Amino acid sequence: MAITVVIGIGLLFLLSLAVLAFFLSLNRINAERNSALDYDADPVSLTMGEKMMIRDLVQQGQKIAAIKRYRLLTGCDLKTAKEQVERLVGQF
Repeated sequence: MAITVVIGIGLLFLLSLAVLAFFLSLNRINAERNSALDYDADPVSLTMGEKMMIRDLVQQGQKIAAIKRYRLLTGCDLKTAKEQVERLVGQF
């Protein structure tokens, strides 16, 4: 009976590893696909509410969070996001 338990635990462990490997490969594939896309952010595409949310984050001392939010909303690169966040804050 003890050997059956050990074999069962071993099979569960192997199954867990297989599931983990599957999800890691999906994550890698998505990352490669997303990096291959050419993001060209248009700063005008943000709504006024989104612009105000970014401004509020900067005013709260969370500039990095504001840049991350901008990147999430627009899909632009880090440098563009930083420049656009600084530009947006200067507008208000």
